[in-house]
Parts: sequence; C-alpha cells; structure tokens
Amino acid sequence: MTPSQIAKLEDLWKDNPQATIDDLNKPGPEDDVPHVLQRYEDAYQYQNIFGPLVKIESDWDQKVKESQVRQCTYGTL
Repeated sequence: MTPSQIAKLEDLWKDNPQATIDDLNKPGPEDDVPHVLQRYEDAYQYQNIFGPLVKIESDWDQKVKESQVRQCTYGTL
C-alpha cells in the first residue's frame, strides 16, 4: 500500500469503520466533481462547476464541526 492509499483508507474509516482495501477503488462523491476552469462561457457553466464544490465543502465543514462536538461531549464525561 502506498501512503496515499493508507490516508484514503483512514478517511473511509471515519465514515465506515468496516471499510477495507477493496473500498478504495469505489468511486466517491469527490470523483464526480468537474475540474475548475480558467474561463467560463456563462454563469450557468460557472454555477454547475462551483455548486458541487461548495456542497462538498459544506458537508466536510459540517462533519468536522460534528466531530468536534462529539469530542467535547466525550471529554466532559
């Protein structure tokens, strides 16, 4: 296993503790995101590219905040 595969597997374990090496090849939500362009034809194209990126960032931020709340809750017990 490469270091990047190990890191990806550790990220999978955060959501699914039962994840295995076989799960590394399954497509994730980040795999379907289009690449950012330097120029856009119109606002519709811009929105279609940045919309999913903003959603992924929002989901990640929410997950981080929830994990911090869980850590604080467990730390006070």
